[in-house]
Amino acid sequence: MYFSIVMDLHTRKIVGIEVSKKRNVDMMLNTIKKALTAHSEHCSKVFHSDRGIRYANHMVGDWLKDLGVEQSMSGKGNGYNNAHMESFFHTYKSEFYYTEPFRSFLEFKRKTTKYVRF
Repeated sequence: MYFSIVMDLHTRKIVGIEVSKKRNVDMMLNTIKKALTAHSEHCSKVFHSDRGIRYANHMVGDWLKDLGVEQSMSGKGNGYNNAHMESFFHTYKSEFYYTEPFRSFLEFKRKTTKYVRF
């Protein structure tokens, strides 16, 4: 079970979330689509991520370029550029994930989405 999020760095609000059984490019694209749809007029048109293979994939880069969104990635070994996301996932795991039992994928999806919206 996987989920990805897009955070607006100005407000620290989660503007896109996708929960999936597979961690792949489609999951990433769906998350970004949701973020752009939900936050289109306020979007800064810069998408920052770490250098993970799903973000560095040419399909993601080409798709962002076609939308007029600049892709930005942290330098190799530079975790500070992504500290806000690391902080979010640390809080998610310690406050929620490690304390909640999940009996199914649908329950994980429902509870995770509810937590993130909170």
